[in-house]
Amino acid sequence: MKFNLNSSQIEILKMSALFFMLVDHFYRFLPQYNFNYFTFEIGRLAFPLFAFLFTYNFKCSKDRFNKMIKRLAIFSILAQITFFIFGMGINPIDLNFNGNVLFTFLVAIILIFYIKDKLLNNFVASILIFINIVIVSFDFFNNKYLEHYLYLFDYGISGSLFIYYLYYRKYIYSFVFYVLSEFMLITNSEDKIITITLIVLVPLILYFYIKLIEKIKIEVKRLPKYSFYILYVLNIFMIYILEVFLEVF
Repeated sequence: MKFNLNSSQIEILKMSALFFMLVDHFYRFLPQYNFNYFTFEIGRLAFPLFAFLFTYNFKCSKDRFNKMIKRLAIFSILAQITFFIFGMGINPIDLNFNGNVLFTFLVAIILIFYIKDKLLNNFVASILIFINIVIVSFDFFNNKYLEHYLYLFDYGISGSLFIYYLYYRKYIYSFVFYVLSEFMLITNSEDKIITITLIVLVPLILYFYIKLIEKIKIEVKRLPKYSFYILYVLNIFMIYILEVFLEVF
């Protein structure tokens, strides 16, 4: 599965991912407006597309690793503060921490840099998949703490492993871990069959979408540096303002 994207096409994909992210957050944080499954499916494209862009032609040198770690750490903390201010990211009753998706990427880049693919080989990957399935499937006497600690941040350790195997072009494992990363969403869904179907279709939709973008031959200016990180930190505030506006008018 090879892509040959120029800088303009990558910028188009970045803008697409930002749009998908906003749609996803509208769906998740404004449920009172009854967005449909089409909105849900668009939102589901955000995380895997960002993961693709993150791993595409990424060379994890020590210098770049150090810069990326600092950047992800700073913006993940800033985003978490924003989530906390607007009532997301932590449960004040039991202090359960729910980290944002930048923590998922932070763990992923640590795995990529410190653990080479030969160490997470087929056997290890199988064990990890088995452990994930057992934890998310096993209702411990109606106690969800096992599931919670598997998902300390968005998409959980499965999301980080999805990015890890995507980086090393292990597409079967990356697909399995992507589906597992969405398991909490599936278990909380009212119509699990439709939700599973839509989630399984996400990689296929993204593949054809990227192939479509690959055919576009237009010049697009590069987005400002750190634009994604800044928008991610501010988007919850923007959604809060929108919600207030809609309630008033």
